[in-house]
Amino acid sequence: MNLVQALIVFFSILNFTFGVFLYFNSKGSLVVRFYAAIIMFATLWSLSTLLTSNGILSDRYLRLAIDGHYFFGYLAYLSFFWFAILYPVPPRRIYLWLAAGATFSTIAYLAVIPSGFFAILPAGSTFAHITFSEPGYTLFVLMLSAVFFSGLIILISTQQRYDKDTLFKELDRYQIYFAILANFVAGILGIVFNLIFPLYGNFSFFYINPILVTGALITIGLYNILRYNLFNSRIILSEFFTGGILILSLTRFILSPAGTERIIDGILLVVIGAFGAFLIQSIFREVALREQLIKQEKALEIANQQQESLLHFISHEIKGYLAKNQAAFGAISDGDYGDISPQLRAMTVSALADTRKGVATVMDILDASNLKRGTVSYKKEKFDLAHTVEGIVADLQGAAQEKGLTLIYRKPVTGVFDFTGDSEKLGRHVFRNIIDNSIKYTPAGSVTVDLIRADKAYRFAVTDTGVGITAEDMARLFTEGGHGKDSIKVNVHSTGYGLYIAKQVVEAHGGTIRAESDGTGKGSRFIVELPIAP
Repeated sequence: MNLVQALIVFFSILNFTFGVFLYFNSKGSLVVRFYAAIIMFATLWSLSTLLTSNGILSDRYLRLAIDGHYFFGYLAYLSFFWFAILYPVPPRRIYLWLAAGATFSTIAYLAVIPSGFFAILPAGSTFAHITFSEPGYTLFVLMLSAVFFSGLIILISTQQRYDKDTLFKELDRYQIYFAILANFVAGILGIVFNLIFPLYGNFSFFYINPILVTGALITIGLYNILRYNLFNSRIILSEFFTGGILILSLTRFILSPAGTERIIDGILLVVIGAFGAFLIQSIFREVALREQLIKQEKALEIANQQQESLLHFISHEIKGYLAKNQAAFGAISDGDYGDISPQLRAMTVSALADTRKGVATVMDILDASNLKRGTVSYKKEKFDLAHTVEGIVADLQGAAQEKGLTLIYRKPVTGVFDFTGDSEKLGRHVFRNIIDNSIKYTPAGSVTVDLIRADKAYRFAVTDTGVGITAEDMARLFTEGGHGKDSIKVNVHSTGYGLYIAKQVVEAHGGTIRAESDGTGKGSRFIVELPIAP
């Protein structure tokens, strides 16, 4: 076997596996299945033709190769004919019945190929001792030519009768145009070089068409690789391995002697074929599932981005309305519009307090959204941590007293507490938020605030005698929208963003934040550590 013959065998394996892939991934489409059948039968025809070369097979098996040459060649033309009939939509039933009748009649004729139009004489070179029965052979040539040209005329006329959406619904324009061109060239050359010329003893061009067909099938295969994203090592290896084993098994079956051994080889061929098809299908399903998951992840990512943008827009708009209301209620309660009755003042003060809570809630949502979008910037300025914490504790004394709680700030007696960072974000999102949370989640007792200077970090800690934290809730504390299991019962206005934002702000300053608790009803302790600059 020379290099050209070896390449034909190699690419025949690949081409056949491409055809199998298209067939089993046709999603029930007869059009795609017959398109795949053209590829598979043309490949088998090319391989059978190769096996008729001098020295590859003995006379004992030469007849099988020649039978395959005519039988698979005709099936390739017939597949093209049925593809043309069914593409892009099936015709009326009467035409299908006529086409089916013609098909079964011709296949029945092919079943008697050995005695139909050629015989092999036991002498001479491969083609020198093949004789043809001209009437039977001529009928075969006419039959095949009729099938081919009918399919070609139908397929070309179809292009004029349907719109592009219908024509390229299942197969794109390049596959259709290449199918017409490749079948036209291969069909004409096959009829001339492999049917008419051999009748007159001219086998000079007998092997040209198999080379051209193999090249055309390689082009179709490469295109399908790109179209169906087949550059997957597992798919290619499984197809090549399965195709190679299947062809070897088929060769063994053909070459095995009649009797028990051939029966066993036949059974093995069927089993290997079924197992190979199952293996390839399983890999394709896995790859398709992964691709679907990737697409879903991308779609979900886009949906999340759109949702974030919408949430940011809505929150920003609501913040504007609430800010106007806050200013109005504040001006009324401060007497900017003159004296008001005690009842109206009480209502205004209450409305102002609720509006401020609303503004704080919207700000939390906006801040969390900005943190996720990466649009938050931090100021870098030196400030006194001890002074900042002391001011926040003073502001929250009123809220603690309303609940009957003792709010204690154990102010550091000595030491410098200068820190470089964003004092506004640390103060509002971290120190104030943690102290305020402890007040809200402590029904009775005390809240103690500590600030100390350790060796390498400033340590801010808030200890309370409140509801405590379960192990289950501890895992959700610093997550986005993370509520404790029963926390909403204690604080109905909780957004779940407070500690999430606090964690982002602390970590942006190079620090850490954590929570400790001995369990339900045993209070909790929140600790923030910020690094001391060397």
